[in-house]
Amino acid sequence: MPGRRTASLSDPQGIGFKKPADADENVLVGYLDRHTGNDTLFEEAPLSFAARSYRNTFDDVLARHSAPQQTPVDLTLHLRKRLGGGPDLRGSWAEIMPARPERPSELLQLLPAWSAPKACGPHYDTTHPAVAAYVAEALGDSDAAWQRFAASPMPHASPGAWHRLDDLLDAAAKGTVWLTPPPGR
Repeated sequence: MPGRRTASLSDPQGIGFKKPADADENVLVGYLDRHTGNDTLFEEAPLSFAARSYRNTFDDVLARHSAPQQTPVDLTLHLRKRLGGGPDLRGSWAEIMPARPERPSELLQLLPAWSAPKACGPHYDTTHPAVAAYVAEALGDSDAAWQRFAASPMPHASPGAWHRLDDLLDAAAKGTVWLTPPPGR
């Protein structure tokens, strides 16, 4: 494919997520096989799915990490620093996380607030059921909480796009002041 890496990738210590995303599937699989046990690489490779999810499953790549259950939580906690980028990358990450078979509620709490409700469910115009259930549980039957959440500061771009879902749900439910966005890169 034009524009895709068809040769070996560089040193795994400084690879970042963009190089694995741009790699041909065979190149990436071979590279991952050669660097088994390198947790730095196996934190960047799952992030690459936000830029391009075309290959073996996210969990197949993640299983190569020494702490595969905790890594998605850690990556999501530090997503702005680790992934950065615009709405498309945040949106892709928010699509991947709820769809994982093993998904602690902590993972949903940490998702970017604007992107999480937009994570598609089984139909194009539906929110992912895990996210919908989490939001419904957090806001309960309070019309005021739902209205406040709908008016919350969760833009699709700017530093406010990095508000975490749980922070805005908590402020909406309690009627407290909106928090400042998480720190930058």
